[in-house]
Amino acid sequence: MAKVIYNGNGNTGGSVPVDNNNYNAGDTVTILGNTGGLGKSSDTFAYWNTAANGSGTVRGPGSTLAIGASDVTLFAQWYTNTGLTGGGTTTHYKFTYDSALTTGGLEPARTNAVIAACENDFNLMKGWFGGIELSYSYPVSILVANLGGGASWGPPITLKRQRGCQPVAGPHGGRSHRRFTL
Repeated sequence: MAKVIYNGNGNTGGSVPVDNNNYNAGDTVTILGNTGGLGKSSDTFAYWNTAANGSGTVRGPGSTLAIGASDVTLFAQWYTNTGLTGGGTTTHYKFTYDSALTTGGLEPARTNAVIAACENDFNLMKGWFGGIELSYSYPVSILVANLGGGASWGPPITLKRQRGCQPVAGPHGGRSHRRFTL
């Protein structure tokens, strides 16, 4: 019989979920979420991982795993803004990064390099569209996550031309579309 044990991994508030079940090898287990409101100073809960430093297998809330013959310990992982310029917040973006990415030396330097570029790009694109901004609540949260060995950026925002939208002349003589679907 095996158990799933949740570890707060340095949490300063809340409590870890408790799974009182005993599982047979091969049973499918659904991973619990942050049901106890775990927190760590100003960091927020991100996901569970089989290694405390985030180098193991990522296990998101609601995902499943086939349990083996021995207990599985899942460690809380955290989104943080430690070391980010301005706490990671600009006029239009709020960056946090997966604290597991500090292990390889990627963060916070990489995200700091991106922060200014994103704000500059936002202002550049705003100029292309005659000062129009999307109707959105700012700042937009951007999470830099460790998803199985590499980083990814979120949330994925894709701008697409809507059907029937007629192009209009752009500021540089090109064609531009002003109606978007997110």
